[in-house]
Amino acid sequence: MERAESPKIQEQKLCEYYISEYQKADPFRIANRVGVPYHYTEQEFQMSVMGRAYAVKFPEFSIRCLEGEDIYDLSESRKFRVLLLRFLLYGTVFEANGDFRLFRELPSGDRLSRQFEEQCVKKMENRYGRVLQVFEAIMEKMNAVRIYGADIAYEMEFLEGLYIRFLFLAGSESLLPKLRILFSSNFPAAFSAEELSDIIEICMDAFDAAEPLLAVANPYSR
Repeated sequence: MERAESPKIQEQKLCEYYISEYQKADPFRIANRVGVPYHYTEQEFQMSVMGRAYAVKFPEFSIRCLEGEDIYDLSESRKFRVLLLRFLLYGTVFEANGDFRLFRELPSGDRLSRQFEEQCVKKMENRYGRVLQVFEAIMEKMNAVRIYGADIAYEMEFLEGLYIRFLFLAGSESLLPKLRILFSSNFPAAFSAEELSDIIEICMDAFDAAEPLLAVANPYSR
């Protein structure tokens, strides 16, 4: 009986496949479709990722932070590399209209909502809910925009024109704060419902990397 491939090997093969497809693509068509500028002289796309500017080379596909050190370590994250490649190859972005939706309200979200709650919402509540000051400080470090609608609420631009809102409602001594995660209504054109769980996991990794001392100080960080 053949041994099943590990998720890391599968992820590596996916990344290699998408890179080969990326190298055959037309960079100008990609730029027009996803709404990010392509600089022909430098042969790179330039885009905002979680509040920081990055350059993505074409055709070799390398990721470089344009604001000093890549504190999120996105260039080394295979999960992010696969996600970004799929976005550049197949995604479409239209201007956000200010409408935000829960995961279950997105296409196929109702079918996967229980999984998303367990893998993303509950995990974030456990990681940051007991020490909301940690989450608040990380959001400020990432230049997220504070908004109204909950005790602690922030809006973050994940990629160009794609916004995520994190809304924490304070709990009590016996109850964890409750979290709601909202996605701008243009997300379904760029990513599938299955990919949104990966996006939130990438966000959590970036949150901890943005302020590692605060993450370590949080006894519920994992």
